[in-house]
Amino acid sequence: MLVGTIVGLAILLPGLYFWRQREVLRSAATLIEQAEADAKEGELLKSAQSLQMYLQLRPDDVHAQIQYAEAVGRLATGRKQLDQAIAQYYKAVGVAAGEERRSLQ
Repeated sequence: MLVGTIVGLAILLPGLYFWRQREVLRSAATLIEQAEADAKEGELLKSAQSLQMYLQLRPDDVHAQIQYAEAVGRLATGRKQLDQAIAQYYKAVGVAAGEERRSLQ
């Protein structure tokens, strides 16, 4: 019985891991699509919120980092929010490589 349980877990756990990864990627794709649609409709706050959630799933996406920094900058009404936008740009520069990094600087 113990051997059967171990074999069952050895089969089940990798399957669950890959299923979760697929779901995360699908959620990320939905979030970035929603962010782009909201931006086109002029819903900058909704777009920024979707981008923020997307970046929690895919923090290495330079283009999304830049989009988010731009959205936060446009939404900024005070010094604190401008500082957040600047911090987000620095984060995007840190993730960017080569030509993308030079264009951000």
